[in-house]
Amino acid sequence: MLGKLIKYDLKANRNLFLLMYGILLASALGTRVVISDVVQELEGYSNVGLVAAFLMMSYMVALVTVSTMGYVLVIRRFYHNLFGSEGYLSFTLPVTAAQHFIAKTLSGLIWLFGSMMVQIISLLILFSGVFSRDMFGENMDMLIELYEPMINGQDLILQLVLAILNSVVSLMMIYFAVCLGQMARRRRILTAVICYFGMSFIFSMIEGVVTEAFITMDIYALESLIHYDVGYYLMNVLLVVLKMIIFGGGSILIMQKKLNLE
Repeated sequence: MLGKLIKYDLKANRNLFLLMYGILLASALGTRVVISDVVQELEGYSNVGLVAAFLMMSYMVALVTVSTMGYVLVIRRFYHNLFGSEGYLSFTLPVTAAQHFIAKTLSGLIWLFGSMMVQIISLLILFSGVFSRDMFGENMDMLIELYEPMINGQDLILQLVLAILNSVVSLMMIYFAVCLGQMARRRRILTAVICYFGMSFIFSMIEGVVTEAFITMDIYALESLIHYDVGYYLMNVLLVVLKMIIFGGGSILIMQKKLNLE
């Protein structure tokens, strides 16, 4: 049943996401063609600069739209399907609250990661052939030497794992804020927004205090901010797991005990 829920959620937002992806890639391709050397050298086309500026602006708008609207659509789906007009039907299905939450989280992550990949592809299309080592000259060697500690194999894997885990936790925190907001009798959206920023502030403070404590106790050196060691990695993993328990468990508990579909 969980697989059917995920499939249904993906299908619900499919058309809008694919439309945004298509517009973004098309604008990137169009901008790349116009700003290419071949097109710029065409004689008699005096408006190429204006067209390039317009297409570049369109691309930037599409890029920002994909970034922001992706979250908007995912959050809207979560609220509308569970706490909105579809809520009564959703909770009459032979599905647990945990399955609803997991399905919404996985389907949301699929679309958000898909949006990130499309954005990367659009940037590759836009800047293909533009940058080269010759453009940076001697500075390229300096940049490689500066960032080499951050891109070695082990550190890169740890950074990637933490980035994925933090993306999951970020979405779960948004869902938890929505669950808290739906408990209010009035101004549910405002309540959810306040809860989200409140939790963000609290956990930022906690993470800052824990990090400072680790540095003060010399459990790991300041170089760990660039070069991951076991202590820094485990600290971040434990914080992520704690957040998952709070946000996931709290959301499921609210859907089980404090559901308000009025």
